[in-house]
Amino acid sequence: MGNNVYKQCGVDVLGAIRTPTKIEHFSGMSVVDISCGFGHNMFLTNDGQVWVSGSNSLGQKGRNDPHNTGNYSTPENPAQELLKNYRVKSIHAGYAHNVVLTTTGEAIGWGNNHSFQINDLGLYVYGPVLMDGITTFGSILECTCSQYCSVFLTISSNVVIRGTLGQKKYSTASLLKFSEPIITISAGENSLFALTSKK
Repeated sequence: MGNNVYKQCGVDVLGAIRTPTKIEHFSGMSVVDISCGFGHNMFLTNDGQVWVSGSNSLGQKGRNDPHNTGNYSTPENPAQELLKNYRVKSIHAGYAHNVVLTTTGEAIGWGNNHSFQINDLGLYVYGPVLMDGITTFGSILECTCSQYCSVFLTISSNVVIRGTLGQKKYSTASLLKFSEPIITISAGENSLFALTSKK
């Protein structure tokens, strides 16, 4: 339910959806994870497939085609062909970009790249690409995405960022230093919070 102007709710109804509405596309499937962006939403099914509904204006669908934009109510998984060599364990939607984490501790991203939140190769990433430099700091345990950045927590408690946060731009994977070990992270539009293990 909610704003469906980009058809991000997965149903073909324009305008606001004011009551909880089942997404019929997933009938007979088992959805194990969801993540919401601004004009798009992500779904992960138990067979490891990544589905996206809503806006594709900045490559959020992962179609690997810069000319195929628009809004799509039916969840689609065009990125799956490029993800077939990986087992996805979690999905993370930013404002207009996506990151998935694999069971082998890697990060793969696509969509809006204006702040280099995915890589440093262009303003848009239209299909899934392996995000370089992150695993230099350890195998990835957790991810959180905001409008302009992607932030990762590694198994060794390192916090790694790509993109812009608080008017500072990190165009390559960069380590954020904390005085205490971090156990979880969460990013807002222009903020980042980290929870320490200290009681």
